[in-house]
Amino acid sequence: MKKPYLRTLLLMGAITAMFASCEYDFIVYPEPYVPPVGTEDTISFSQDIIPIFTAQCVKCHKAGAFAPDLTAANAYSAITTGNFVVATKPEESIIYTCLKAGGSMNQYITVKEAALIYRWVYAGAKNN
Repeated sequence: MKKPYLRTLLLMGAITAMFASCEYDFIVYPEPYVPPVGTEDTISFSQDIIPIFTAQCVKCHKAGAFAPDLTAANAYSAITTGNFVVATKPEESIIYTCLKAGGSMNQYITVKEAALIYRWVYAGAKNN
């Protein structure tokens, strides 16, 4: 009679030990620095953002491939008409959320490049 209880007790102890040994590492990624309104540098789409797209994104995001088309000639129109950017709201912009830490495309760009895109969207996502 004692053996079924002993086995159950041992099984419960093993399960408890297994769950107690689990641990999770939660990584908190910092958001890029956003300067106060009116103090940010002017970020040029053609001078600052297009080079990032050309170097890192166009391999896959070109005409006939994955949307949006980020080639220099089509990038601005593709991200604005395709609702990939919400001017002044980087956290609501797909173009930024995919690139930030933890995003699906963040492995392809640096933190500095993601921060630059964040600041460009935050400043109004202008075609300049």
